[in-house]
Amino acid sequence: MMTENQSLQHEDIRATAIWWGIFWRILLIGIAINIVCAIVFKITGINPITSKAYKEIIAGIGVIWASYYYFKQFFLNKVFFSKRGVPYIISADSTDNRGLTLSRVRRLWWAWQWRNIAANLAATFVAGALISVGLGPIIALLVILCVNIGAAYWFFLYILRKDFEDFRVMFMESDKTNNELMKETKSF
Repeated sequence: MMTENQSLQHEDIRATAIWWGIFWRILLIGIAINIVCAIVFKITGINPITSKAYKEIIAGIGVIWASYYYFKQFFLNKVFFSKRGVPYIISADSTDNRGLTLSRVRRLWWAWQWRNIAANLAATFVAGALISVGLGPIIALLVILCVNIGAAYWFFLYILRKDFEDFRVMFMESDKTNNELMKETKSF
């Protein structure tokens, strides 16, 4: 029998796998949007000072959209396969037995996203302060990067442990084999 601490560690490992599955896709989309914007702005000859602001806004909107899209895909797909081949189901322990609905997934995503945005703004403010005292843009960029990745991960674990008013996310091991579950769910 597992203790509560071991159970939380087990869920954290599963949550980390899901977070990484979402995060690397978001990261690649953000990089791709920045590259495409830089090429388009270079070709069209848009002023580099204003194009940087536009590029950041476009990339920010793209990353927020990508985070919602992949968050929804992972949680509504409801099945995640571990590296050891043990499939587990993402579900909701709820008072009304509806499980994870689209509206609940949106609540989970927003609970995660607004915290990420707040951490990003705080990291940007700190980075600006570091630049103003003369520590340089590389240190500021590292601060932003570390805070954003750390906050995204920590807040993801936080919302998966959080008791919402009418549900809580839980992971259940599946009795079915990988092949049976692959037939039932769409893969992306």
